[in-house]
Amino acid sequence: MRVPPCDKLTGFTMWHHQGVRAVERMLLDGSLPPRALLAFWTIAARVHPLTGKAWATGDELAAVYGMHPENFGRHLSVLKKLGLLVRRKEKPEKKLEPWERRFLPDAATRGPHSGRLFMQLHPLLVSVGGRAKRDRALAEFREAVGRVTPFEEVLAAIKAEDEAQELADYIKRETGGQATPAGMGTPAAA
Repeated sequence: MRVPPCDKLTGFTMWHHQGVRAVERMLLDGSLPPRALLAFWTIAARVHPLTGKAWATGDELAAVYGMHPENFGRHLSVLKKLGLLVRRKEKPEKKLEPWERRFLPDAATRGPHSGRLFMQLHPLLVSVGGRAKRDRALAEFREAVGRVTPFEEVLAAIKAEDEAQELADYIKRETGGQATPAGMGTPAAA
C-alpha cells in the first residue's frame, strides 16, 4: 500500500550526549530511581518528531505497565522535581496544523481540554528541529519550570569536567606531555 506524501511522518528526535550522561549520573547517584527512568523512557518513546511534544496522560502511561495511576504519578513527580519533565498546556489561540492534529488524542475519551495538555522533556536532553527551534523550546521549558533544575546543575558539572579535560589534553599535546601543573604549558626542566 502506498502512503500519500501528506500522511508521511518525517523528522527525528535528537538525544544530546551530555544530557544522557547527566541522566546516567543521576541514576548512579540515586537521585533518579530506576522506575522513574522507566517512566522517562516511556514518555520519550511518545515524543512527536516534529513538535517535540508527548501527547500522553499519566493514566495512559500507567496502563502501559499495568500500574495504578497514583503510583505512576509519583514517578512523574520525581521527573518534574529533577527538571527532566514539565507538563504544559498549549495556548488555545494557536491553530494546529493538520499534520499535528492527526496525533492528538481523541478528545471524547479524556474531556474538553485533553488535546491541549502535553509533556515536554528537557530540550538539553531531547530536542527536535534546528538551533532556533531548540532555543525556543528551551526558553519555553525554563519559563514553565521557573528555576535552575538539578538536571541542569549536573549537566553544568559534566560540561565543566569536559572543558577541563579538553584543556588538559591540549596542554599535553602542545608540550609533548611535559607540562608542569604550575607552569601550565612551560616545559619541565630536564
